[in-house]
Amino acid sequence: MAFRLVPGLDISQSVRQAGTEQIDRALAKLSGKAKKSNAIHETRKSMKRLRALLHLVRPAMRKADFRRDEARLKHIARSLAGARDTQAMLETVAKLDAYDERVGRGPVAVKLRAQLEAKHDTTGEDRKGSGVSLARRLLKEARAAFDDIVLEKDDFKILASTIERDYRKARRAFHRAYELQEDEAFHDWRKYVQRHWRQLLLVAPSWPKALRPHIALARDLSEVLGEDHDLFVLANFVRTNLDGVANKDVEAYLDLCRRRQNELRSLARGMGARLFAEKPSSLAARLTTYWITAPSVDEAETEEEEDGAPSNVIPLSH
Repeated sequence: MAFRLVPGLDISQSVRQAGTEQIDRALAKLSGKAKKSNAIHETRKSMKRLRALLHLVRPAMRKADFRRDEARLKHIARSLAGARDTQAMLETVAKLDAYDERVGRGPVAVKLRAQLEAKHDTTGEDRKGSGVSLARRLLKEARAAFDDIVLEKDDFKILASTIERDYRKARRAFHRAYELQEDEAFHDWRKYVQRHWRQLLLVAPSWPKALRPHIALARDLSEVLGEDHDLFVLANFVRTNLDGVANKDVEAYLDLCRRRQNELRSLARGMGARLFAEKPSSLAARLTTYWITAPSVDEAETEEEEDGAPSNVIPLSH
């Protein structure tokens, strides 16, 4: 089953089902039998989904339970961070190579690849193995917590009010990012966009066809802002870890990062204006009506990609 809440079920029951199924998937990814190379990346994505679920129902949880459960999910993600962060930088180097072959394949890129591949190898199997062992132990604790979760109020209006509040914060972060033009402001905006996207995924079964375009746009915007942040991280790595390369080559590579970031931010601006065109109170009222009036939905209608299908109209890289 996809990561969704189900109209017609008690919300507590639906949250337990969505949470435990997601944790079971993560445990399977990290099992000794799992051979997929992207297991760590997929597990970290699962932690983001689970945190979005917790935040959605936070007002109906005891404060101590929420803090404990969220801290555990953060700990799991951090335990798996090292190898994935290095891999993300290698992927960003490859994108810049495709974006501008002259600079993207120059001396900076050559040295970057060598350093990052060596870093990836040295943080490799021993650290990865200990991180996976810790993650599996914490995931089992998280599963027990989700299996026992009981919401103090079982009312969709609580979920709608959370979505309204977080959507309002995302709108403000959007305007703040373009006012400040600072990397951290864009990163903050991305976090709110991701939360909004995953919250909508959770309530999408109330009317999938109506919500699918909004979800696809939120997903695309999250990807664009994610690429922007990856460039910020790579540029910082270049500034602090690249000795023995001519300054002019380093500056040319940093300028390439900035040029690509500027293009992404220009693209994200129009996407953000569309995504946040609706007033928060209107969105909450609409979602509440969808949920309350939701008919039975065929499995075929709800079975789709775990994070929602991308729109396939936004070019994420050149």
